[in-house]
Amino acid sequence: MSDGRWRMWIQRMAGEPAPSSEPQAPPVEPAPAPAAPQSPDEALQDLLDRVDSWRPQARFVCARHGTEAATVKLIRRYTEDSELVVESALGRGWFRLKTPADEATFGDPVAEELQDVLARADAAWLHVMNPKWAPFFCAKCQRVYCDKCWTLEDVPHPDYPDSPALRATCPEGHAFLNS
Repeated sequence: MSDGRWRMWIQRMAGEPAPSSEPQAPPVEPAPAPAAPQSPDEALQDLLDRVDSWRPQARFVCARHGTEAATVKLIRRYTEDSELVVESALGRGWFRLKTPADEATFGDPVAEELQDVLARADAAWLHVMNPKWAPFFCAKCQRVYCDKCWTLEDVPHPDYPDSPALRATCPEGHAFLNS
């Protein structure tokens, strides 16, 4: 008797099932337990989290502390103007991106560029596109800073003395006016 036949005979005598040459199906795992019911507020927050997960966005980290300095999100709309939402030490800013009237362009070139910039989390290029879109970025230092790093003060606006402006100074002493 060959070795293979002896093994099969011993296994049969021991009550073990004979090995099959046919492929075996993997064991079936039990289905996950159904999720607990959510309150309407929890369901809305879950939906908003899912929407944010596919929306073009970038998180910028402070060069000194390693903490989150800003979040920039692009709300892309194809039938009307898109919007850019910037959350930083200077608060939350909403910027409307005018969609070109020429339909031959097949899309908004500014929004297309912003998607690429946010995918790379490129604060310098965001600042080049529009300095108001990157108030967390010091162009002279070429660094991102968090709210703990910036010194903010109200000053008179240079063009409109009756209106206040906000002067932001980075840790290296570089100041810019956010009006």
